[in-house]
Amino acid sequence: MSDKSFFSYRGSWSSWGFDTSYNGQWRIIGELGTIIWDGNLDVQLERKVNNRNLKEKIHIPFTFTPYEVFLYELEQNIRLFINSISTKTLPDCWCGDNLNTLNMVLSAIKSSELNKPIRIKSFS
Repeated sequence: MSDKSFFSYRGSWSSWGFDTSYNGQWRIIGELGTIIWDGNLDVQLERKVNNRNLKEKIHIPFTFTPYEVFLYELEQNIRLFINSISTKTLPDCWCGDNLNTLNMVLSAIKSSELNKPIRIKSFS
């Protein structure tokens, strides 16, 4: 980013245990503390007290119901879909991406069976 801040995203929807929400888990670290959102309805803040290393944990109540969050996300996805059609552009996430994912998985299985590396061809 132009102001030298950075952004990192990691999420796993296939690992067992401590599932990651479809929305991910978000951590924002600032000069005086950290805020964490679990991607669902839990927001927590941990900050310095009087600019010292004493920690104060604060639970921030989420003001939306899960149904309201679902409706908002659905509305946004429909807007993105309609925009993609009207501008004749691909959305950020489209089904063609899954062809590359499937190709990677099938290649990994084949590589394991043959006990050698397999070159993966992109469908892009």
